[in-house]
Amino acid sequence: MDFNRESKPLKPLEHMLATFPSKYARYLPENWQQLMSIDSPIFHFYRSDPAIDAHGKYFEKQYIIKLPFVDEKRLFEALKSIDSTLSEEEEKRNRFDYDRLFIHSTNPSYQEFNNMYTNNENEIALSENMNGQIMPEDAEQRMNNQVLCVKYRNRIF
Repeated sequence: MDFNRESKPLKPLEHMLATFPSKYARYLPENWQQLMSIDSPIFHFYRSDPAIDAHGKYFEKQYIIKLPFVDEKRLFEALKSIDSTLSEEEEKRNRFDYDRLFIHSTNPSYQEFNNMYTNNENEIALSENMNGQIMPEDAEQRMNNQVLCVKYRNRIF
């Protein structure tokens, strides 16, 4: 299979539109829900009986749903007329952002994160597989309970 190296990941709401079954349309912005209806030019993306791989799986929750590839051009064409209808909050939901780590006070790493957070240090190396940067979450987003939330960006070597 050849992949276009120039391609970019879909934004969160676009990804939902490309992967959710039509019965979950209610989780999309109201104006986007119509793209999952039978009148939509991309309705054929939403199969009611997707292929399922149960090979070697003992429980239904382990099954793998095989999603067909979505024609990105057709998806973006269908979105053209309604993309600008997103509210400010929906726009916020639909942008790329850092990952967020939520660390409970009982987690062994909590104190290390808390010290970094309060001292504005931002380099972290917790393990061989987790090296990156953390940034304090916006002040109003910080949880004043037993959970610390930080933005995290993985450093790829």
